[in-house]
Amino acid sequence: MSRAKGLNSTESKNRFRFETISERLSRVNVDVVHKVRQTGTLDAVIPDSGTQGCYLQDELERCKDFDLTSYFKRFYYELWPLVQSLPELLHNLPLVTSKLKEKMKTCPMDSLNSFLQLLSVLGRDIQDEMFEHLFDFFSILTSLVDRASLCGENVSACTTERQADPEMTGKIFECMAHLIR
Repeated sequence: MSRAKGLNSTESKNRFRFETISERLSRVNVDVVHKVRQTGTLDAVIPDSGTQGCYLQDELERCKDFDLTSYFKRFYYELWPLVQSLPELLHNLPLVTSKLKEKMKTCPMDSLNSFLQLLSVLGRDIQDEMFEHLFDFFSILTSLVDRASLCGENVSACTTERQADPEMTGKIFECMAHLIR
């Protein structure tokens, strides 16, 4: 922690002297180009197999702790038995992707971040098998971009004012980038 007092380098009675604000600010290292990322499963270091068997199961558990909406809770209990391991996820892949597509189409904006994280992690788990679902997910994501750019977080409150939600739009594009990888 930075101290407000510094040693006095001159010959005087006071051993310590207060630093001016400009002196303290000159020591601050600010990196304005640095991208601040939200911490999540994609950013954290996780063992190769996932701690619970597959990455989707890990992310589903993490989102359950952070997303307390009833919409997401219902989805969690529908999806949880289908993703207990990677072989089980691959076996139930058509059902898992159809449930995720269905929920993302009608998802409220306050739960959208969790669904975007789950979709990104699903792409990480199934890799090449994602290609057959890519077109459907991209059409859903583009409609979500339209929704986010029209009214921001309050879609139901939009009447004449149009507010954009650039953070959510950025998260949707980040999800698209994870799918393309």
